[in-house]
Amino acid sequence: MRVVLRVLFLLPFAFVAACVFAALFLVLAVIGLGPDGAYVGPYWGETALLTLGVAAAAAVVAALPAFVAILAAEILAIRSVLFYLLLGGSIGIGGGLFLHAPDGVLAAADAQLFGATGCVGGLAYWLMAGRGAGLAQPEESQAV
Repeated sequence: MRVVLRVLFLLPFAFVAACVFAALFLVLAVIGLGPDGAYVGPYWGETALLTLGVAAAAAVVAALPAFVAILAAEILAIRSVLFYLLLGGSIGIGGGLFLHAPDGVLAAADAQLFGATGCVGGLAYWLMAGRGAGLAQPEESQAV
């Protein structure tokens, strides 16, 4: 039962939340924060709507590679934060290539930005669901 709840509720929630955190990072990095760290972007409501739009695009683009990675991590019980950071960064760069560069060329600064965005998403996913990947096995789920 624990495995079913994890797969049906926790993993999708963690994926969506990771997309929202990554989108918020991207929006604030591009339009939101000035050199001194103060918010200089549009009104917070507009930023929230833009973040939700970017999160939806990120979820659509990252869904298939993230699904494969999450499936592999759950089956192999990979709980390393480095795995999720590297995978998130590579999915972020791949998504940047897909969305931002139709000719297949991504500038170095854009690649760094999309890679960092993916790392934020990977870290957010690891914090919510990745630390317990593969732990819902029957012999470990009977802890008191």
